[in-house]
This record gives sequence, C-alpha cells and structure tokens, in this order.
Amino acid sequence: MIEMIIGQVWPYLLGALALLAGWIAAKRQGRAEAQRDALQKVVETADKARKEARDVAQKVDAMGDPAVSDRLKSDWVRDASRRD
Repeated sequence: MIEMIIGQVWPYLLGALALLAGWIAAKRQGRAEAQRDALQKVVETADKARKEARDVAQKVDAMGDPAVSDRLKSDWVRDASRRD
C-alpha cells in the first residue's frame, strides 16, 4: 500500500524539487547580474573621476604659479568683507 502511494507521489516530488532548483538558480543569477551592474557603475564613476582629475591637472599645469595661486584664493579663501 505504501509503495503504491509513494509510486504515485514520486513524480510530483521530483517536479517540486525541479521547480525549487530552478528558482534557486534564477535567484543566484539575478544576484550575480546585480553585482555585475553595480561593479560596472563603480568602474564608470571611477573612470569619470580620473578623467576629471586629469583635466584639472592639465589646466593647472597650463597655468603659471601666480595664476594658480590667484585662482585658489578666489575659490577657497573667504573674503573678509563678506563675513557677517
């Protein structure tokens, strides 16, 4: 009697296990794809930052020392007359 029940239920158990294995595989693949996308965004951001740093370095190298000093003062040093 038990063998007959197991014989009838066995295909359904295999089907359920196959569905579970497929779900786990799809979930892992989704996670891996999300990690690849995140890594690609980080790499793109780093590339943009390097390009911007290179452009700034080229601009600074093209300026003379007095021009760089004046530019830094105008950008970074607060004007005493603007204080409240």
